[in-house]
Amino acid sequence: MIDCNKFFLLISEFIDEELEEEIALEIRAHIKTCQTCQNIHESFLHIIRICQCQCALEVPPTVHEQLWQTLKGILEQDTKQS
Repeated sequence: MIDCNKFFLLISEFIDEELEEEIALEIRAHIKTCQTCQNIHESFLHIIRICQCQCALEVPPTVHEQLWQTLKGILEQDTKQS
């Protein structure tokens, strides 16, 4: 039987579908009856979706160059002050 502690230990493998089917079924049953674990599961899935979307975005070349020049300037100032 899956409890909240075991669910939390197995959540990554559950989301990645790496568990044996019997354990995955137990987790699904637990999520249906435990609001806390259901919220945790939904939060993990939401975070994964956000990360997948963010990774697909590209920084425009002008922004990339401005960021690089700003960082380079900060590093040069730090080097001069040391």
